Amino acid sequence: EPLVLARLLQLADTQPTDSALVVAAGAGYSTAVMARLTSSVVGVESDPELAAQATRVLADLGVDNAAIVQGAPVSGDPNQGPFDVILINGAVDDVPVALRQQLSEGGRLVCILRQGPVGRGILITRSGEAFGTRQEFDAATPVLPGFERQNRFVF
Repeated sequence: EPLVLARLLQLADTQPTDSALVVAAGAGYSTAVMARLTSSVVGVESDPELAAQATRVLADLGVDNAAIVQGAPVSGDPNQGPFDVILINGAVDDVPVALRQQLSEGGRLVCILRQGPVGRGILITRSGEAFGTRQEFDAATPVLPGFERQNRFVF
């Protein structure tokens, strides 16, 4: 949703010198927007057809500071990190540790964290090995496949 994307990007406080990761890049819209705000962007998409479409969209728009890689969104792209900004392009039940670890010092991760039927736009910032979280706004964004809460052992 464009409004949710805009609020997340505002929350991330993107800068022209930032390197960014877009998780679940889809057809490339959020990656193209992020490319206008930062110096470089990597978009990760698991669906090969969507990844190819996003690559074409970026080429058609003349975006030369962004690339789409096919892979598991929950893993991000550790080979290209660390990143100053990570945008998870949808809602999650939990933010994977693998994505948090790809943040640079002072880096910001933004997403919609689902807590029941309504999600909250959150900002996670990294300071050394500590991560701070700030909740900002409500959003009814659906949970991305693969980002559902993992079953935990129960007695």
